[in-house]
Amino acid sequence: EVNATKGFFRTVKALEEWRVIEMHDTVGATIQTDDPKAITDIRCKTAVLAYVAALLDSANTDLAAAGGSTTFPFALTSGFRNFGRDYSTVSNFVLFNRGLKGKIDFYRALNRTNPTPALFATAISELTTALGAGPGAVPASHFSWGPYYTFVAGGSENAPNSISDSKIRLNPKVKDSIQAGDTRVSKIVPAATLTGFGLSSSITYSGAVASTTNQNAPLGILRDEELVLLRAQAEIESGQLANAILDVNSVRTNYGLPATTFATVADGRTAVLYEKRYSLLFEGPQRADDLREYKMLNATFHAAETT
Repeated sequence: EVNATKGFFRTVKALEEWRVIEMHDTVGATIQTDDPKAITDIRCKTAVLAYVAALLDSANTDLAAAGGSTTFPFALTSGFRNFGRDYSTVSNFVLFNRGLKGKIDFYRALNRTNPTPALFATAISELTTALGAGPGAVPASHFSWGPYYTFVAGGSENAPNSISDSKIRLNPKVKDSIQAGDTRVSKIVPAATLTGFGLSSSITYSGAVASTTNQNAPLGILRDEELVLLRAQAEIESGQLANAILDVNSVRTNYGLPATTFATVADGRTAVLYEKRYSLLFEGPQRADDLREYKMLNATFHAAETT
């Protein structure tokens, strides 16, 4: 029980450190010491991600020592129990730990300021362990599997899902760029013009609908669908284009689109970024993470509007 508890909280701590880096990027983050009174320095992004990776490996060692059939000696929310796998069992929680480690190692490998390409192979191995199947072999029925954040609208100990706010708007290019026949278009909903303080918004699409149902809607922390696409990204960067095509198409064809192919790393990036954009729409900052690390947050890829 002690080992299981250590493994759980070290994994969650690693997740929270990653969330800080997602927001701060090269500004970095602090790494808390065992002394609660200590003033800790802000560490650079590379150092924090190395720490997160080591923390996840340490957590995995703890979880292995606990034994796979062990259940955690504390109650987990329904988000850890009701979405394909029961992550209150250590053997399943290990899959989340390895999936998160694969994600971290992929972004460490890609890191635009200090890349470590050797970690692409490590990421592929870890993501495959988490998925339990090779390229193109993860069933679409597993894409929703993973731990989830859960929300309670109006509850005393929780908050409503913040993306249910109807004031959130999508860049019009999200709607304009979706391919014909892509069933993920259902995530994009018409929205009325916003007005206030003498201003108005002409952006007429959102992914949010303010309702009690959506305020209670769970939000995936790390779903298998994201893991498949992360593996495709690592495969592309490693030159394993045939495997990447299998993974990309396993997602793509699930949403009514024809299979695709690509012969270059650049084309592979374009293909996988399309799938990630719509598969993970309104689930987190993954799009920003990717464009930032691929050095695409610039005028070359995002030309200024002319009208």
